[in-house]
Amino acid sequence: MRGILLILFSMSVAVCFGQLKHDANWCFGEGAGMHFNEDGTVDIFHCETSNSEANATFSDSNGVLLFYVALNYYSRQTVDLLDANHDLLANGGGLTLESSNTNGGFFIPNYKNSTINYYYLGSYFDTLDASSYQGLLSARLSFNGNEYVVDNINQLLARGNLQEKMAVTKSAEPNCWWILAHQGPNNGCSNGFVTLKVCDGIVVDSFIQYVGAIQCDLSSFYGELTFSDNGSLLVNPVGDESIIEVYDFDRCNGVATLQHQISGFRQFSLIYGIEITWPNIYITELGTTSDSSILYQYNLDDSVLTVLYAFDSFRNVTYQLQKAPNGKIYLAHVGLFSNLGLINNSTQCLSVIHNPDQLGLACNFEPFGFCFPDSVKMNAGLPNFPNYNLGPEGVFLANAGKDTTLCSNTNSTGVKLGAPPVPIVTYLWRPAIGLSATNIAQPIANPAQSTWYYLTATDTTATTCAVNTDSVFVKVETCTGITETPTLQAKLYPNPTNGLFTVEVPQGTGGYTFRLFNLLGQQVLEHPLQHDKTTFPLDFAKGIYLYQITAHSGQVKFGKLVVE
Repeated sequence: MRGILLILFSMSVAVCFGQLKHDANWCFGEGAGMHFNEDGTVDIFHCETSNSEANATFSDSNGVLLFYVALNYYSRQTVDLLDANHDLLANGGGLTLESSNTNGGFFIPNYKNSTINYYYLGSYFDTLDASSYQGLLSARLSFNGNEYVVDNINQLLARGNLQEKMAVTKSAEPNCWWILAHQGPNNGCSNGFVTLKVCDGIVVDSFIQYVGAIQCDLSSFYGELTFSDNGSLLVNPVGDESIIEVYDFDRCNGVATLQHQISGFRQFSLIYGIEITWPNIYITELGTTSDSSILYQYNLDDSVLTVLYAFDSFRNVTYQLQKAPNGKIYLAHVGLFSNLGLINNSTQCLSVIHNPDQLGLACNFEPFGFCFPDSVKMNAGLPNFPNYNLGPEGVFLANAGKDTTLCSNTNSTGVKLGAPPVPIVTYLWRPAIGLSATNIAQPIANPAQSTWYYLTATDTTATTCAVNTDSVFVKVETCTGITETPTLQAKLYPNPTNGLFTVEVPQGTGGYTFRLFNLLGQQVLEHPLQHDKTTFPLDFAKGIYLYQITAHSGQVKFGKLVVE
């Protein structure tokens, strides 16, 4: 990258990055660039930005800068997508992103097709009523073998006057994300969140949910709508009510449920910045020319709101908060006349919360603790990043154990199924016949005849969609030394299959019955076998099925059929 200033700020504690480093670089303000190293140090470099609030920067999984958004220097009306060399991406100009939005846009990678989508709140013309509004739009970036190009810009995904507040978190499903944006005052008073589920760049679900305080004043639509790192909490500032709403968020269905409200702020104040590091929520409250701007800490465990620091509001208005890869939280400032050329400490420096997981002053807040050269100025916003390193809703994989044989003539106690228990997981076994218990990890099975058992494991730290199933076969037979009663000599092929499959049985030993079960133990097929070879057309969903071939003589063959 050109223009990098080799200015390093040593950190007292080395902090390792997560698996993905899409947030390793920040471009924001007027020329500000920060690169976060794996050892916790930070490099300063130059970005071609002149941004107010709506900042977003995207790096590859190794932390190499790919592109960022920058207010167009010439038109001052649209936003451009620039690459790591600070050049305009092919077709990357003219995004109608409103640059004064607090949470203006987010980059989301699509791992299935190796593209990247940029979702943003931008202007569009509504042909239904011939008016201009601000909706949820997208642009797609694709790699053509040499460089990224933008093949779609200003694609309207959701109508409505969506103001300022947008937040993104991963869904419980792999490669899917939830995008929430708040309806604005041009719709009248509103408490509606436009909610989209996006999987690999495709909108698969959308709805509006009405929850929380009804907001009417324009100031209520300012400020950061913010998810916690694990996606379970959504925090929303409500300006004209001087409160903050805390929601429980279900990553399975995208539903936000109001948990409680935080009050105790100054009346008619503008609550703006929100960042969450459990168990603390950090909050900035803007002041006027006569009132100070305040940084608060709210502890979620004991519901205590604490003033951490009060700034001289005339020169040091507090704005956006953003957590960095090194675990610190950075706070942006704007001097009252900074855009008109006033140079003061706040316009060159960010404040820093060094230990945001600690209570009160132990969080180690340092006013103006990270400074840039005089050529760089701060503005209200910092880059917006979703929680890239949050995985799908983590369920412990069900493990019913290996198929086993129970010798009925030598083993009266039964056989143990499953695997050692995990504290966060609940267990349900079916059928109950022959089991010592149905709700433990390793029940004893002592059935009178050969039986398939089915296990469902549920991760109790997750939501109800986080379940996983497995099965195990217990074969019951009379054993004599090392010689066992032979099983039925039958075949099923091809296996796996994505078309027809054939069942082949011996001739001259009487009739047979073929049964097929899904992993929930439900029978999906039963058919007599009247010939030595019977072919079945495939008419089942993809997955694993369990089959049973039974001879009239009593011999049985069990197995699994994989449908691709």
